[in-house]
Amino acid sequence: MTIQKTVYPTVTASADNVGSYVEFKRPEYFDIYKIFDCGQTFRFDPYDDGIAGVACGMYLYFVQSDDKIRIYGCSENDFYSSLAPYLGLDRDYGKINEDIFAHFPTGVIQEAESVSRGIRILTQPLWETLCSFIISQNNNIPRIKKIIASLSAECGNKIECFDGQIRYDFPSAEQLLLCGEDGLKELKTGFRAKYLIDCAEKWQAGTFDGFDTLSYINAKERLLTVKGIGEKVANCVLLFAGEKYNAFPIDVWIKKVIDKYYDGNLDITSLGDYAGIAQQYLFYYERYVKADT
Repeated sequence: MTIQKTVYPTVTASADNVGSYVEFKRPEYFDIYKIFDCGQTFRFDPYDDGIAGVACGMYLYFVQSDDKIRIYGCSENDFYSSLAPYLGLDRDYGKINEDIFAHFPTGVIQEAESVSRGIRILTQPLWETLCSFIISQNNNIPRIKKIIASLSAECGNKIECFDGQIRYDFPSAEQLLLCGEDGLKELKTGFRAKYLIDCAEKWQAGTFDGFDTLSYINAKERLLTVKGIGEKVANCVLLFAGEKYNAFPIDVWIKKVIDKYYDGNLDITSLGDYAGIAQQYLFYYERYVKADT
């Protein structure tokens, strides 16, 4: 897959009464409210005039205006070394959308993109994404967020925050194993506790070494060796952490999309290199827009 790229935005660093921040011109296809509320990450929530949460070992507060993005809790060096890649700020979504429109068989994708514009696929840490989507099984988003927050507070490392509060990074595989299956169950993970332990054991054994070099098929096969990971979770991990933008997770909302707009028959293999990004447009469109009509 040839990933359509552009350059990272130029940031300026400053500070105000809230704290230190970096600021840059808002890209055309970038909306913090849609990015952090489309089901791809569970560490962010509304905060004051923006969105805040944990990523890249930092507690971050995003404030968005029509033409600027301001991020508190991040230095200029941190921005370029870890946050810009995490946010996918070198992805050319204009070119990506051209490819999507050329591959999808009906006009609904254009309408879905127009109302979902600003969604951008994050490049999240593989380990955290694996665990997060194991936890997501048969679960709702508020409960997923609560479990992940509890797991991080119990097992993860403290993060120094710009607002003086204490937050926690996601625990490592070693930290999770030290918690044990019974300890994980006490954190309300339920039947998923044994899956998390199996995932951590496989991580420690090197099952995911070199994962980023694997093809989509081989990477998915590797994921399916973990207990409790099926097709949907595997495709979520591939899309949200593996930069496999052709991965197309099918949940209840996407099943509804396929039945409603494609007569129950959508050939996923024909949808091109960015089918997974289109999936996010369709998911957002159906869940947040059409569900209210």
